[in-house]
Amino acid sequence: MQDTRVTHHGASAGDDKCRDVDVHSVIGGMTAPPKAIARLAAARTGLPVPIANPISSTATVLMRDGSGVAVPVMAYEHPAAQRVHVGIFNASINQARARPRAVLRSLTSPVAINFFANAAPNMPIDVIVRWRDVKPDRLDHMVRAGVVFLNAADMHTHYPKMFPSENAAAKARARAGDIWPRLRERFGRFGRPSVRVHFKPPGQGMQLRWLVCFADKVDEVRAMVEAKAGELVHWKSEPFEPGRREVMAIPVLVPNTPMAMPSTEIPRDVGHRPPNHSARPPPDG
Repeated sequence: MQDTRVTHHGASAGDDKCRDVDVHSVIGGMTAPPKAIARLAAARTGLPVPIANPISSTATVLMRDGSGVAVPVMAYEHPAAQRVHVGIFNASINQARARPRAVLRSLTSPVAINFFANAAPNMPIDVIVRWRDVKPDRLDHMVRAGVVFLNAADMHTHYPKMFPSENAAAKARARAGDIWPRLRERFGRFGRPSVRVHFKPPGQGMQLRWLVCFADKVDEVRAMVEAKAGELVHWKSEPFEPGRREVMAIPVLVPNTPMAMPSTEIPRDVGHRPPNHSARPPPDG
């Protein structure tokens, strides 16, 4: 992905290369097998610790407004084993989230931190969302590729693995609904402008079609389209999105199971949400 740097848990301690990023995502954390967890727990306590798999449990996430929300986590029943697990899994997440140096940021240099994990980070969280609600769809994959076609035939022609047939592309296009607001939001995230192109392939009965791409790739995209369709009859581009909008400096937790959300949706302005008194305390450790 463009404008993206990837590093790994266990290889970023002291890494200062993320201190200027405006979006930072932590995906999962380091884990150890149950046998290793039991061995370390026994060594630390001097007591026998059974080898057992972690079980489904809950942990409390501290929200910005001071309330707590229970999210699903995997935890060990044995207290000593759980302390070892927390010292590996939770510690790696908390170490990774510190890479953008959020404590050194100001209103003029915010950073948005995303956690993709079933975990309770050691910092207040603004929003908890379900993975199924933000999971990238095929439109996101086209955006990531740098050019989005709105015509089913073009979608199939240029993304045959994603859309095996024109019919499959048409159904995906129908599911996308009103696509323009989504495209503006998606392309608005990038640090470079995008354009909307109205074009018409050669041939009798061909209609004008739309595509959206990055402004600096217009010539490249036109050459790609003409390589498939032949010399175009019409091609006109117009400004679409100017580039990255202001980044909201909010930590977001994205658990990977739908259990993470309470029965009512958490509004974006969590400061006006009543406290969740049903949240349970985190497991031992």
